[in-house]
Amino acid sequence: MLEYLHVLTFFSWIPLALLASSEKGRKPAAPFLWTLCGVTFLLCGYILYIDFIWSKTVVAPIRVDLLFLIPLSTVTFTGVGVWGVRKPGGLPKIASVLLLAFSVPTLLVFAQGIWKSSKDMVRLNARPALIFEAQFRNPQTFKNFFGNIDAGNDLRVGHFRAEDPKSWASRVIVNDQGHFWLMFKCGENVECVYAEADLGAIPVPRTFEAQSETGLPHDVVVSAWSQDRTRLVRSRSVLTAQPPAPASEQIAAPVAM
Repeated sequence: MLEYLHVLTFFSWIPLALLASSEKGRKPAAPFLWTLCGVTFLLCGYILYIDFIWSKTVVAPIRVDLLFLIPLSTVTFTGVGVWGVRKPGGLPKIASVLLLAFSVPTLLVFAQGIWKSSKDMVRLNARPALIFEAQFRNPQTFKNFFGNIDAGNDLRVGHFRAEDPKSWASRVIVNDQGHFWLMFKCGENVECVYAEADLGAIPVPRTFEAQSETGLPHDVVVSAWSQDRTRLVRSRSVLTAQPPAPASEQIAAPVAM
């Protein structure tokens, strides 16, 4: 029901007409109120058509016009209503109360929606940082995210971090199942897998010098990648990685890039 609350606002031409008639030709109030009444009447017809006719002919209509019309109309009508309440006589007061009743609830609901959207946007922007912090919080959470990287003499397995902080890639993690995560800088002190980082097209092959968290430095070469496979060359060992599975259990991207 709240999705159509804004329609009520554009029926404000009725109290506006009452308020204009109570002014009895006084300038400049009466001409202004009659003009505002006429514009609101036309907007009312437009809103009714868009909401109840046009929107039924499209799938998931996006009402960008309401982002402009709702705040402009409700603020204007609220201001006129507050002005009218202070006028002498019963008709101006009744018309002004109706005007406020048609406008203030819509304004409050609109403001709440904008506030909620801004909170959702902040939460969405903070998601990569929260995931990165959780992944490297302690050894147990690291293992929960990436699996086991302690594979004895298997040189293919490990956690390798780029030596250069400005490197095109920041680290690579390879577990004992052959799954690996190639990570990039995606914010201040935040790293993401390829699917979550805004990198554009990265030509391959590319090389970066990596320091093993548990061993000697290595040159890491990403020689090719596709939607579900990436070829990684580290020193003289060659890895053909598979996507981490199952994807539903991974917070990292379904493809290990």
